[in-house]
Amino acid sequence: MTLADIASDAIARREYAVKQLRNLDRNGKPDTAREAELLATIAATDNAIREAVDNAAAVENQKAHGVAYASPIGTSKRTRDHRAVFGMNLREFGDGEFIAIGGLDNEPVAQTLSAAGKGSRLLPLVNAYPFDKFKGYVPVAPPVTAHVQPRNEADDFLAGLVSAELPEVIKVTAAMSVDNDNFVDVPATEGLLNSSLLAAVGQRSDHVIVNGGTDGDVTVPGLLTDGISTVTTVDAFTAVELFAAVARVQESGADATAIVGNPADIAAVLGAIDGTKVPLLPPFVALPNLEDGTAIVPTGTLIVADLSSVAVGIRRKPEVLKSENSPDAHDRDLTLVAARARLTGPVLPRTDRVQVLKVGA
Repeated sequence: MTLADIASDAIARREYAVKQLRNLDRNGKPDTAREAELLATIAATDNAIREAVDNAAAVENQKAHGVAYASPIGTSKRTRDHRAVFGMNLREFGDGEFIAIGGLDNEPVAQTLSAAGKGSRLLPLVNAYPFDKFKGYVPVAPPVTAHVQPRNEADDFLAGLVSAELPEVIKVTAAMSVDNDNFVDVPATEGLLNSSLLAAVGQRSDHVIVNGGTDGDVTVPGLLTDGISTVTTVDAFTAVELFAAVARVQESGADATAIVGNPADIAAVLGAIDGTKVPLLPPFVALPNLEDGTAIVPTGTLIVADLSSVAVGIRRKPEVLKSENSPDAHDRDLTLVAARARLTGPVLPRTDRVQVLKVGA
């Protein structure tokens, strides 16, 4: 653990404590015990930050005099009370219950689950409508045709009904565990745990958007579900077929914003077509397989779509769960952590704004 890690961990814990203290004030209900605990946390983190700065100055002084600095200091002062996920101290929430991840108020959930490019690659491109409860509405506006108003003739207002659908929602969860000694001694473990969980949830969210999903009771559709998009069987992914699919999207009154497929198919397409034509096509978005090998986009399938016309409902804040008391955690001295998102399947105003190309047998 470096001095930078120590300072970063202390800053994250201090920011979380300050936020909790502000929320405590907003509630208007005095909780002196909780206030004292948060103030103590802030004081402790301030001391840790000052110590890290002082130690860094000492290290630079040693280097200037040719003294090698081999081992970081301050690690021994960390205890299990310092363990945190997503900047939230484990003492702040109960065992075995999902709660909303704090500290994400200013970041769209689509961006959070993109996990800096390692998670969802579709959520930042589709029209993601956040909701705050167990379900959320997804507004849909059908395309309408304007006309020259005939004199003394009434308009037909019912031809274009804007609606707000309440689609079914499924939960996407990723679960991991961390050795408690590592959790205490290596603060960087928290950041790695956070990013790994968000990346996994984001990738599975892409799988749901493309293929749909079911939890056994609730089923949501995906872009490849019958009736959601327009499917065309082709002999091969040629430039002619791709431009024809782009034209069909344009004929629907939209513009294709992406060509989505698995990395191997996209690489084959880019290697086969004239390179001068590639810039004329929408950007290619390669969706790698999930960690267990499950394909997000099946081999032999490309999706040419206006992804801005694809609406998806998703809960505004991902949720996190930790468990220290379950038998697996207790017996092996682990902390179990899970992250979860709630989302709907895609909703489209017109099926032809998503063109699916499938190579025939």
